[in-house]
Amino acid sequence: MKIQSVGTNPSLDFGELLKSGKIFPCGIQNFREMRTDGYIYVDKTKQLVQLINTGKSYFLSRPRRFGKSLTISTLEALLSGRKEYFSGLYAEPWLNRKDYRPTSVILLDMSMSTVNNDLSDIDNAIVRSVKESAKDFDIEISEQNPVDAFLELIDTLYYPKRIPIALLIDEYDSLPLRYIDKPEIAHNVRLVLQDFYRQIKANDKKFNFIFVTGISRFSMTSMFSALNSLTDISLDSDYATICGYTQNELEENFATAIKYNSLIKGVSISDYIHQMKSYYDGFSFDGDTRVYNPYSLLMCLKKNKFVNYWFGTATPTYLENYIVTKKIKIEDYVGYPIHENQIINASEIEITSPALLLYQGGYLTLEKRIREYTYILNYPNEEVYQSVGELLARSIYGETRDTKDMQTDIYSALIKKDMQGLMGIINCIIESPGYDTFYELSKVKNVKHESFFRDMIAIFMFGTNEIDVSREVFGSRGRSDIVAKVGGRTYLLELKVSYPGDNPVKLLEEARVQINTRKYFIQHFFTSNIVTTSAVVIDDEQRKIVKYDVVDMKKETILACENNEAQ
Repeated sequence: MKIQSVGTNPSLDFGELLKSGKIFPCGIQNFREMRTDGYIYVDKTKQLVQLINTGKSYFLSRPRRFGKSLTISTLEALLSGRKEYFSGLYAEPWLNRKDYRPTSVILLDMSMSTVNNDLSDIDNAIVRSVKESAKDFDIEISEQNPVDAFLELIDTLYYPKRIPIALLIDEYDSLPLRYIDKPEIAHNVRLVLQDFYRQIKANDKKFNFIFVTGISRFSMTSMFSALNSLTDISLDSDYATICGYTQNELEENFATAIKYNSLIKGVSISDYIHQMKSYYDGFSFDGDTRVYNPYSLLMCLKKNKFVNYWFGTATPTYLENYIVTKKIKIEDYVGYPIHENQIINASEIEITSPALLLYQGGYLTLEKRIREYTYILNYPNEEVYQSVGELLARSIYGETRDTKDMQTDIYSALIKKDMQGLMGIINCIIESPGYDTFYELSKVKNVKHESFFRDMIAIFMFGTNEIDVSREVFGSRGRSDIVAKVGGRTYLLELKVSYPGDNPVKLLEEARVQINTRKYFIQHFFTSNIVTTSAVVIDDEQRKIVKYDVVDMKKETILACENNEAQ
């Protein structure tokens, strides 16, 4: 069996590899598939070997789309002795030592279990997970009760030779979290799972290794109390990077991809890395070490677009509904102190603090440690900030036809280069009655209104998948407010806000001069022959555009002028 290693080979035709769809393991959660089909694997086996060597039972909490399932899959291959998949990895010599003995591994993926709202088939859902694991050993489970089925699998594997087995449970909390807004159902789910998980502790002697993952740890509940023998490594600095990619891992494993993508984008490697860091880095699970969201980073490298991949795939439905229906203002928890005990010893899920749910869901991260066991929360990166904006838009406007129509109209206006139409749509966005609450909040918090208007305009563009949009785009001479790419054309918006006593005409000229002197448009000529620049002045009191000016910058004309100036 040939294992391909393609991460840093500069001789590869990277364009062809990208077209093949292989290389970047976007959404790939199976370790064996990753190692046999030519995907890049960032080696995390040193930490996994350390786990196995130093303890027996663990719990790890991470947000969705952060690599928990891949970690489980890698552990399964490692414990069961599939040496052929570990060639060149840290764990290879550990597997090849003389005293190594493979272990039978029960893997239960609780996220695969589906149930109806009336919970009529919850028992069947859990039994299905047990039977799915039993297939790996050609074992047919006869029992139909979750506890009995689980015990049947454990005993069938353990008793013939009394050799301890390993247990891996992925997304242990998947079922009850679906019913966060239905407390009675969530309570009943936990009662069923309590009996199920209690069997782990009762059969402890039959296991030599246990690893459980989830989004949350609500240790005061009866469900997790059945698992109270697990060592929680969620905040352990030794395992802060067990999921996600560090800066060094990014640059070592994806050097060729970064070089290729930056060349296509027409930017320097350092600028490309800076933008990746701004968008997808910044998650911390110990208040010190930072990691990239692996799914978003891989999608960015594959598509070579700096857009929001996280919101649509990583936000649990329960959390999105909770934030919108409870009208949780996420910005209220930026800079909010959270104690380690609040994370490790959380109360019932229905009454736990919004700060903890936002942290566990990935909307906020541990920015830094301010005391021995206390951290400050903050947004991890640009992508999550955009996701917060998406939720904010839903809170303000709701998921109405008008909202979707405005997003469709934005796309249509940009495709047709209808700048007058675009300005009219922007006025509809910032004049919306539902905007008042948040606009007044921005005044109280002394938020710079230019940033506030910029973010609200960008929110609607973010919601239109056909548009590649970025805000505060970093360049060698400054940052442009909004850059949108669609239909082979780049649009650049520079905003100014007019307050009482200001001269809108003068502000418009300032915006024009800023665009021209800082030459924001230059870097975009690598991907577009025409860059349409718009200087826009918004009246703060009227909340509408009062002046705007549109200029098409043509690549051949601008570059010719640049060359003449250089000579």
